Amino acid sequence: MADTTRWIDTFSEFAGKKILVTGSSQGIGAAVASAFADCGARVAVHYGRNKPKAEALVAQIEAAGGEAVIVGGNLLDAGAGRALVNEAAEALGGLDVVIHNAGDPLLRDSFEDMSDENEARIIQLNQLSAFEIIRAAIPHVRKSDAGSIIVTTSVSVRNGGSAGVSIYGAAKASLESIVRTLAIELIPDGVRINGVAPGYIDTDIHTGFSNEEERESYLVHVPMGRPGKADDCVGTYLFFASQKMSNYITGVTLDVNGGMTLR
Repeated sequence: MADTTRWIDTFSEFAGKKILVTGSSQGIGAAVASAFADCGARVAVHYGRNKPKAEALVAQIEAAGGEAVIVGGNLLDAGAGRALVNEAAEALGGLDVVIHNAGDPLLRDSFEDMSDENEARIIQLNQLSAFEIIRAAIPHVRKSDAGSIIVTTSVSVRNGGSAGVSIYGAAKASLESIVRTLAIELIPDGVRINGVAPGYIDTDIHTGFSNEEERESYLVHVPMGRPGKADDCVGTYLFFASQKMSNYITGVTLDVNGGMTLR
């Protein structure tokens, strides 16, 4: 007979788990870090440039009875990803789950006109630092009985995104590829790797990157008729990190976009 009690308090399995969330001082990352802390996980909150927001989030988590530490690292700098993973592992006493969420299109420019310098910055932030973080995470999460890596990609991989983000979209596409190929490589270690591809999510980064007219135009392509909120993405990360919910799932990227890719 099946164990009918295993689904009760499902996310209580995260109690005491050690989880790093990159890019978690605001937006999706902050919502994800808060949710895991609410479930009893010990969370490392990473910031790139906005330490005060990270400090505010940690204070909020601690005020609610949770446990969190801060790790910094500007992912435009080679080596920063490796350093922050190791710093988080040291602070928490290991890592069970690593969620690489940090990323930013940085600027809009056509592929033809993009300077070599700006192209290199976008690729460093959105591709090379991700590879570095994943590579640094593997030795830590393979020691866990619940090892999981989750990578944030983008709807731009599906629909090309908006004008001027071709390099960003290509960098994010490489992350979906590494999720698939690494899934096979990591199975012998008992580590799962999956991706989350958010659509139009109403966050500070998105608001700063797209003007009001552009944001309104995106809604035409969202059947649910509204932009997503950071909290709309949280359940997907909880699902992929959960051994109860997704222990037979690896190499998958799940769209969270209000039906945006249906049109």
